[in-house]
Amino acid sequence: MTTGDYNPDQPFDCSVADYLVDRLENRHHEVAWYLASKNIDWSQIIPAAEGIADVMIRCAEDIDAEEALGRLIEMLGPDDPENKGDPNGLFYLAIMEALEESLAQRVIRLLPRAQKRLLDLLGISKEIGASTRARDFLIRVSRSYLLSFDPECVVMCRSALEAQFDAEISNDDCIRVLKKSPKASDNSQPPFNLYDKITVARELGRITPEIGSFAHEVRKAANAVVHQKPVVRCDTTTIVKYTVAVMTRLGNYQKDAGNGTGKGK
Repeated sequence: MTTGDYNPDQPFDCSVADYLVDRLENRHHEVAWYLASKNIDWSQIIPAAEGIADVMIRCAEDIDAEEALGRLIEMLGPDDPENKGDPNGLFYLAIMEALEESLAQRVIRLLPRAQKRLLDLLGISKEIGASTRARDFLIRVSRSYLLSFDPECVVMCRSALEAQFDAEISNDDCIRVLKKSPKASDNSQPPFNLYDKITVARELGRITPEIGSFAHEVRKAANAVVHQKPVVRCDTTTIVKYTVAVMTRLGNYQKDAGNGTGKGK
């Protein structure tokens, strides 16, 4: 879809993402017209502004990008710190315009995927019975999942599980079932880890073997992201589903046990 193709009489002929891209293109031309009215050659200023915006984004994404940072400083014009050559600040405004437009384009590209993932989340959602701490992590699972931050999402899935297991499986449970004392701790490490608590929950009948395997899949996926490489080698949606299934089983165990549907099921 190009500028001017949008037909308000047939709005469903294009997606929201296409519509927003179209509006960005229109604004692009409007900014060019405005600069031209100020006797500024847009064809000269916009390549520079877009180049600076690109470097700024890459510097933010790669904090170790010393070469890119040097280029950014050079392009911003360190010899003219008071903007004397641009008394109206239009060059700076053009840079910020290009930066915002570039960020907008990135967000717009995420919209179709975010729409599908939102529907996936709605299909997964159920009454989990999560602890307050676990729910805080679960909210961040949803946010990172919708924005396609998959490695971050997987790590938050593990954090949510750890919080839920901590709420449901006590250190005393671990000592009794594992028949070992908690690890010596300086308060920076828990006395029993997630692997231990999954094992104990299974032995106590709080989770089934299948649910236990789900928990281990989440644990291993997050470990790979944290300790090996920050990429996800499995399906993120599946990891989110496993997380919700495990948390639901743990959170609703007491209620299910009271109804005679919990232990051993």
